[in-house]
Amino acid sequence: MDSRTKGRLTSWTSSDYERKIVSAFQEEGFDIVEHDGASFARVTTIDEDGASTLAEINLTKVAIGMARATA
Repeated sequence: MDSRTKGRLTSWTSSDYERKIVSAFQEEGFDIVEHDGASFARVTTIDEDGASTLAEINLTKVAIGMARATA
């Protein structure tokens, strides 16, 4: 990562990351739900046998981790 990018990202808060992540998931067509102040993306995967699994990805925790990693 170049110094300009790193400098820009170090000023981002977890809320900034969360807005970007939620927006990206929405643009890809994923459902976003909120529960207890956290944003979750609902993702369905289908394995090679055709079985489907519904998962919820906690985007708020992802954003918090990204903010910590770039601080």
